Amino acid sequence: KAIPYQPAIANWKLSVGDGLKNIYVKYIDQAGNESEVATDRITLDTSVPVAGKLTINNDEEWARKPTVALSISAQGADLMQVDNNPDFSNTSRWLPYAETIDKWILQGLEGSNTVYVRFRDAAGNASEVISDEIKLDTKPPVGRILINKGSNVLTNADRKVNIRLVYNSVADEMMISNDPEFSKATWQPATDAVENWILSPGDGLKTVYAKFRDAAGLLSPVATDKILLDTTPPQEPRVMVNNNAPFSVHPKGLVQVKVRAEGAKEMLVHEESAPDSARIWEPYRPALDIHLHGNDGIKNVVAVFRDEHGNVTSPVSAKITLDRSGPKARLFVIDNGAEWTNRKDKKVRLKLTADDANMKKIALDKEFAKSKWQKFTRELSDFELPGDDGQKELWVIFKDEAGNLSEPLSAAIKLKREF
Repeated sequence: KAIPYQPAIANWKLSVGDGLKNIYVKYIDQAGNESEVATDRITLDTSVPVAGKLTINNDEEWARKPTVALSISAQGADLMQVDNNPDFSNTSRWLPYAETIDKWILQGLEGSNTVYVRFRDAAGNASEVISDEIKLDTKPPVGRILINKGSNVLTNADRKVNIRLVYNSVADEMMISNDPEFSKATWQPATDAVENWILSPGDGLKTVYAKFRDAAGLLSPVATDKILLDTTPPQEPRVMVNNNAPFSVHPKGLVQVKVRAEGAKEMLVHEESAPDSARIWEPYRPALDIHLHGNDGIKNVVAVFRDEHGNVTSPVSAKITLDRSGPKARLFVIDNGAEWTNRKDKKVRLKLTADDANMKKIALDKEFAKSKWQKFTRELSDFELPGDDGQKELWVIFKDEAGNLSEPLSAAIKLKREF
């Protein structure tokens, strides 16, 4: 169909369907003469690129630094725009389409970050916007550890302690160990307390190590706390009373106690039956005097020792007999109480009775200056009277095993050997 000549035609409609399109034109003058056919061609492209997929760091959930790698796919794309904002306000540049960008810099905010991509073909058709999200975490967790509320010493033989853990909110997991290399330790959910943690064996300064990990896998610096484990009481405890003498005859029951315990800081020394008021911890020293309580008899002196950290020994003891009463002198007679003896050999029979006596002295006076102690017997059958005929007075005194003396007794007889 011929139409009036015009230098341009707007809104000429191409044939249906994308592809290469030819347009033909010829001109006719007023006389009806026709020119040769002129042609031109154009490619019709009305299909937009098909946006495929955008993945950040191989679809990992977390990034530990703001520089990430992008993987991109699209069909029919010649150009693309990449931005950290959905309105692409940070870029006006269209880049040649590429399936990877090795070093894309995120917006840099801790937490969720989104990258946006759109595509364009050579015809200028633009795709829809696709995006991917990743969480940025560049700050490792921070934490600390506290053993037994900050105590310096543990004396429990089971070596159990309670651990308090303090950390910032990004920590997801924690690992605790007695070994700085964390050998055989495993990650566990982060918590603020661990009870009954067992320290490594053996007395000494103990260190517990802890580290924290967040969801991105970032590790905290290793946190530590120390405590001194001392479960050993003072060693080789000993007690001795009056240098191991079997008896004490002190009228007030005073005895000297010598003690020994390696590593002792304090001691508790008392008679076993002493009242509570006499049982007082005092600074360790090698010797002291104590009063035995109650009546005479066997006394048990007990000693317990404590070191500077409160470890206590088992009790040790030593026995001594408190004996403050002398033998009871009951009888001393010569020849059954006879008034006279006329034996030429001057020998007489002595009878003696005393409770608890084991030694005796017999003398001519109650000073007993020149007499010697002899084993106690109840009878002497051939005691020779001293000197010439006349009135004879003998004295006897008794001693018990502890050394206590009885009251002296005397007896008299007249020696007359001639008419």
